[in-house]
Amino acid sequence: MDPLVKSFRDLGEESPRSPAVLGRERRWTRAELWRGADAVSGELAGRGVGAGTIFALVAPPGVGFLVAWLALRSLGACVLLVDHALTESELEDVLEHMGAGFCWRSGDDWSPGREIPLRRTPGRGDRLPRAAVIKLSSGSGGRPVGIAVGGEQLAVDGRKLAASMGLRPDDRFLGVVPFSHSYGFSLLPTSLFALGAPLVLPAPDEDPLDAARELGATVLPSVPAWYRARLRGGRDTACPPSLRLFLSAGAPLPPSVARGWRERTGRPIHVLYGSSECGGITYDRLGDAAERGVVGTPVDGVRLVLEPTGLDGRRRIVVHSAAVALGYVPEDDARAGRIRNGSFRTDDLGELQGNELRLLGRCNGWINVNGKKVDPSEVEGVIGALRGVEEVAVLGKPLADGREVVRAVVAARDGAVGFRDVTTWCRGRLAPYKIPRSVVVVDELPRTARGKLDRRALLGL
Repeated sequence: MDPLVKSFRDLGEESPRSPAVLGRERRWTRAELWRGADAVSGELAGRGVGAGTIFALVAPPGVGFLVAWLALRSLGACVLLVDHALTESELEDVLEHMGAGFCWRSGDDWSPGREIPLRRTPGRGDRLPRAAVIKLSSGSGGRPVGIAVGGEQLAVDGRKLAASMGLRPDDRFLGVVPFSHSYGFSLLPTSLFALGAPLVLPAPDEDPLDAARELGATVLPSVPAWYRARLRGGRDTACPPSLRLFLSAGAPLPPSVARGWRERTGRPIHVLYGSSECGGITYDRLGDAAERGVVGTPVDGVRLVLEPTGLDGRRRIVVHSAAVALGYVPEDDARAGRIRNGSFRTDDLGELQGNELRLLGRCNGWINVNGKKVDPSEVEGVIGALRGVEEVAVLGKPLADGREVVRAVVAARDGAVGFRDVTTWCRGRLAPYKIPRSVVVVDELPRTARGKLDRRALLGL
């Protein structure tokens, strides 16, 4: 039996004061989730879903996702976690690329007892009997990369994160991160299944902090873009007294946002650095790591090795952990050898300061300017210190003759900075070949639904 399914079974009945899922209009108990899951698994089995079936689950955070996941894993199916915000054409491409045989796509209003939104797909109907889930990560050419993760790896990651973060069964997690994202799944459904910690689900148009205040949430996992928007928009940031832990992952948390949140609310943001291929890597146990430009210390059970790369003495981060994934789907020659025997070779560069990790950019993001290598993170650090710059992304801009120049996309309000401000600031602080030849000023940087920088959108600006 799947380890998380077994953990949830072993929890037994909960007290009426501690339901499994809380919403403004409805509360669900574990017994109700199980009744729904048992009914769904019976119907799915009758329609040919079984061990190893690749089954795409496309649902927003909610009871429908939880019931479907429990039912599918009870049957031994491999759950393909798909962002519910995808368009129909994007979804069809994912289903074909991953070889999914079935798809469940539901909306916010699905509940046990209603018709199962199931359809067969025109895909190959491949099987992955060893995998519990396939996580999707961004790939080259806009096509996602699948990462197959076993049930034991999911359970190990959940246990190690809970231990490192001090998570408790009596915590209530605010469900504002999609369950289909690696970060969201590891902290939300996993905490419910492994700890019995209830999930608080805001209504689609409800302010998350209002839901936290009303329903007593204690843990808020979110992404840097959410915290930044909260500070920029002048919205209420008064923290409900029940919230004891604010978390950020999915993208680097800028020091200015971390400091701004603490100054505005009196509460720190704890950063989690991880990857779909291996789960949690480091965690900020003190709550001030982002303000100091680091990402915390290794998660319990994780060992880090820094591997030489030949890039100005920079070193690649290699993660050793029992939570490392099984491999890529479909198999990808470009990524061959990155996942092997419980280790994952990331694309990230870093250094250890004591036992804290500092990220120093990526191996595959360096810009080639007339044969000279430019580290985007170095240029970003310089431009980010210019007054009026709220955020910056630096990347290579291809030219028609095949050469590449440095482009800076700067987020600044009300025309606070322009091309001349940026280039003048960089002179004397950067070598001439590192100074941007292209500067684009925007209100805010484009981001994907996962809160990460949208590199394709940046190139199109």
